[in-house]
Amino acid sequence: IGAYTAKLEVTSDKGCKSVSERQSQVIAFPEASFSASRNCLSHAVQLSDNSTGINISAYNWNFGSALATTSNLDELQPFVVFHTTGQFPVQLIVTNKYGCRDTVIQQITIHNNPKADYGHEIPCQSAGILFTDQSTQTDTLINQYSWTSKSTLNGKEKSYSGTPSLITFDDATNYMVDLLVTD
Repeated sequence: IGAYTAKLEVTSDKGCKSVSERQSQVIAFPEASFSASRNCLSHAVQLSDNSTGINISAYNWNFGSALATTSNLDELQPFVVFHTTGQFPVQLIVTNKYGCRDTVIQQITIHNNPKADYGHEIPCQSAGILFTDQSTQTDTLINQYSWTSKSTLNGKEKSYSGTPSLITFDDATNYMVDLLVTD
């Protein structure tokens, strides 16, 4: 890697000589690398290119025979939605502007989604009501709980986090309560 001088010396059968010297730049091969996050069934998996090298100009992603919906396969960070759970080989080929290329294949695991569910005490106006998580974990642990309550009277919305969660309702009306669980 770096600049090198190449020298060619030729001699004819009559003893005539010629010499040619040229500087050549040797370019390092790119190193293909990527990471995947948010690998949940039927959600857009976030693929992040972590490749290194000089002047990478082309990206080619391949998901083999996985049942998946894809877009932007020739870009740095494509979108892919897997429609079945399991382990799948994902291939990334990176090419620099000099035609040097590298390939990496990594297995990524697509997980089932957790099922959000909750229970609560009998709701009374202006009293804190304890909401408890009754969500079902699948093949990973739930690590985040986000609650939202929205009044149907005035549209006022409040957000809470954690589990259990104490929610206070200011008005005697109907409320929509949503629980988003993230694994």
